[in-house]
Amino acid sequence: MIGVISKAAANKYVTNVFLQNSLIQSHLQLIQFPEVPHKGHLEHWIKELHVVRVFVPSIQTELGEEVGSIIVRTRLHLSAKFFFGKQFEQIDIFIDVNFKQEASFFHFVLGVVDLSFGTCRSDFKIARIISSSRLQVAKAKPIVKSVLASSLPRLLCETLQRLHQIMRFDYLFTVDAFYHMGSTASIQYQLARKPLITSAYFVFEMHMILRVKNHFLTIPFNPSPIPLPSLRNNAISLGLTQDSLNMILGVLLQIPKQELIFTKETFSGAAELISVITDLFSHRKCPKCPVNSPLKMVITLVGTKRIVLQPNSIILRLSVEISILATSHSGGPHGLFVLRANLALGLHASVHDNKLMFYSKITSLDLILVSSEFGPIEVSGLVKWIKLLLIETYLPEINDRLNTGIPLPSLLHVRVNYPVIEIIQGMIVFCV
Repeated sequence: MIGVISKAAANKYVTNVFLQNSLIQSHLQLIQFPEVPHKGHLEHWIKELHVVRVFVPSIQTELGEEVGSIIVRTRLHLSAKFFFGKQFEQIDIFIDVNFKQEASFFHFVLGVVDLSFGTCRSDFKIARIISSSRLQVAKAKPIVKSVLASSLPRLLCETLQRLHQIMRFDYLFTVDAFYHMGSTASIQYQLARKPLITSAYFVFEMHMILRVKNHFLTIPFNPSPIPLPSLRNNAISLGLTQDSLNMILGVLLQIPKQELIFTKETFSGAAELISVITDLFSHRKCPKCPVNSPLKMVITLVGTKRIVLQPNSIILRLSVEISILATSHSGGPHGLFVLRANLALGLHASVHDNKLMFYSKITSLDLILVSSEFGPIEVSGLVKWIKLLLIETYLPEINDRLNTGIPLPSLLHVRVNYPVIEIIQGMIVFCV
C-alpha cells in the first residue's frame, strides 16, 4: 500500500491537530517564564510573568526536500507584576508572535519513525501594554521587550517541538492501524519505511499483515520502482498493487464445497440441464448410469484465484470443478462426470466508509471435461446451463465474500468515501 498526501491535506491535518481541544493554546499557556531581575537591577524586576490567553492561532505548513516546517502566528495576552520603584503593580502585555520550526524524519525501525528538529525561528512584536498610567507603560516597555527577547524564542520553540511529538504519535496511529476483515480475518497496516517529504506532498509506504485464525501472512511493500499515484488536485491518493490484491483476495475467497440437488428451487434451469445430461447418458451410451435418479452436483473452488488490473477493467480469474453425481442402485453416489469451469469475472470496485468492495459478474466461461464415466463427451451443450447455474448459485457466494470488503487506512484521519478510482500500471488508485 502506498499513500500520497498533498501539501493542502497535510496543512489541514496539522491545523486540526493543533487546534483540536485547544491543544496549542493550552501548551502555550503552560509556558513558564524565568523570574530574574533585569540586568541585576531590582527596580526593573518583572515577576510572575505568565500567559493569560492565547488568541486562535494561524497554522501553516511548508514542505521542502526531506524537511517540513510548521509556522504559527498568534497573539498572546501576558500578565506580570512590574516593580515601579516602590511596589509591584500588575501590567498586561499583548504580543504578536510568529514562530517556525523545521523537522525531518529519521531513525526508522519496526514501523516507528522519529523526528529530528532543525532550525527554529521566532519573532514577536509588542502590540500593547496596559498599566495604570502612560508613564509606567513607557518605563515598562523596553524592559518587557528585553526580558521577552531573552526567553520567549526558546520557550516558543520548545513548545512547538512538544506539539510535533504529539502529532507524530497521532499520525503513526493513523498509519499503523488494525482492522477486522469479516469474522475470521484481520488486516494491519504498518509503516514500511521513513516517509518521503517533497515540496508538494508526503509519501507513506506501508506493509500489510493478514491474520487468519492463528496464521499470519505479511504482504511487504515492494521496494521496486512503482508509479506514485497522481494527486490531481485531490487531498490523498491510496494505491494497492495487483500482487497485494491477489494475496488479500486469496484470504477473502475461501468458499467451502457446495452440494446441490437439481431442482427448480435450486436454480431456474434445472429441468433443461437434466434433459441435456440425460441425452448425454442415454442407456445406449451408458447402460449402468442411473440417469433417472435425482442428480446431484458438487462445486469446488480449485487452483489459483488471480486478479488482473487492466486500464479500463478489473478481471478476476478463477476455476471451479463441477462433479455430476447420481444415486446408484445400491443407494450410494455414482459419479457421472467432472467438469472444470474456467471463469473470468468482471469486477466493479467501490469504496464506502473506508472499505474497498467488489461486485462481480461472469464475463466468460470456458468449460472443460476433466473425467467421464464413459469417455469423452461433448460439453458445448452444457455451457449455457452451467453458466446459469453458477450465476444463480455460486456467484452470490463469491459476491458475499467480496462484499466483506478490504479496510483501507484513514491516513491523517482522512476517510475514503466514494473516491475517484483509477488503474495505473498494475495499481488500483483511490483519490479523495
